[in-house]
Amino acid sequence: MTRGAGSDTNPLDGDRVTIELEISNGVVSITRAAADGCDSIGLMVRSVEELAHRKTEDQAWMIDVAAIKRAMVAVSPESERCAVTAVGALRSALVDARVRARVEGVKR
Repeated sequence: MTRGAGSDTNPLDGDRVTIELEISNGVVSITRAAADGCDSIGLMVRSVEELAHRKTEDQAWMIDVAAIKRAMVAVSPESERCAVTAVGALRSALVDARVRARVEGVKR
């Protein structure tokens, strides 16, 4: 099992997202997802959390703004910035897990 943590910030709005995850046998488990900012950022983080949880690592890498839009049905142009921030935090956590796995020699 490998753990990863990542965060991203939207400098325009000041919203911040932090995601912590574990990857075991190639499957992602979101262990913590937190948003600090507007109501939209919280909705986007919950959507990313639902989309990524219990997916393969490859499937989690494929989550993008379009996937969030499909999952949420309607995302305003203003809220797209929040979606980008949530996706950025997820990808940052995935990168962190990948680097940790290489450093620790963990087989994923």
